[in-house]
Amino acid sequence: MFTWVRQVQDDEEKDRDIQSKKVKLEAALFKRHQKEVASRVREMKAQEDVKRQEEYLNQAYRRVCRRKRKRLAGILSKMLS
Repeated sequence: MFTWVRQVQDDEEKDRDIQSKKVKLEAALFKRHQKEVASRVREMKAQEDVKRQEEYLNQAYRRVCRRKRKRLAGILSKMLS
């Protein structure tokens, strides 16, 4: 076999190895990025859930306060009549 043919084959094999390593690195970077994005999305959803729960509790508290004020106003009006 000619030495130059062997050299070309070796060069092509090195190029394939380099390309394979690049692809694996890009895949690992993409995976890491996807995990980071998923983590951020989970955090945002958790924060939204907390806000929603707080708003629900605030609304419930305001409803209870309105009812108590109405009852108290009714009691006071009866006492003053």
